[in-house]
Amino acid sequence: LITNILFVWAWNAATNRCAKIFDMPHDMILFSLVGNPQKDVTGQLITLFYDDRLGYYPNINESTGVHKNGGLPQVGSLKKHLDKDKNDIAYYITIDNVGLAVIDWENWRPTWERNWKPKDVYKKESIELVLQQNLLLVLEAATKRAKADFEKAAKSFMQDTLKLGKFLRPKRLWGYYFFPDCYNHHYNQTSYNGSCFNEEKRRNDALDWLWKESTALHPSV
Repeated sequence: LITNILFVWAWNAATNRCAKIFDMPHDMILFSLVGNPQKDVTGQLITLFYDDRLGYYPNINESTGVHKNGGLPQVGSLKKHLDKDKNDIAYYITIDNVGLAVIDWENWRPTWERNWKPKDVYKKESIELVLQQNLLLVLEAATKRAKADFEKAAKSFMQDTLKLGKFLRPKRLWGYYFFPDCYNHHYNQTSYNGSCFNEEKRRNDALDWLWKESTALHPSV
């Protein structure tokens, strides 16, 4: 990312507020990359794309049930999403310079089984959608088709968004926040050793298309 620097320290927080409100400017000399996640700040070396800043990301509000941009990935319009992506990328990354482009989409996960409560709304509504379209299907068959439809659309949204970002701003390192993850969050247990469950390793292996398309990994640590 930066020549002759093996480990890059990066800072991405709205520290300008401290300087403005408390008259306490921060010395950022230790950090090779400094960014600000505020929505009205552009041209940062660290660009964080929340779901409302990049295209038309389909999602469901887990509290209210309100659908946004189609709600389900298989209902959302990928074409409209990518068309808006172009403008959003140009707005937030004004020039093609070296830096990080982190997409922070947390509403659903591309792996069907990982959408547990409250994200299981995506599984429930995907199954309901298939049953509405195919009245003679039994639940088992509808679930199988719903899973295939959901994962195919989720993959397209995530993969094509990365492809477009790399095409428009190739000097940036692109990836998704929270990926990879092996969901071993039981660190309060005495038996915890930090290792991943075999099932989660298998699920991560199935996301091979995501690791290959990404130019950076942004797990939560």
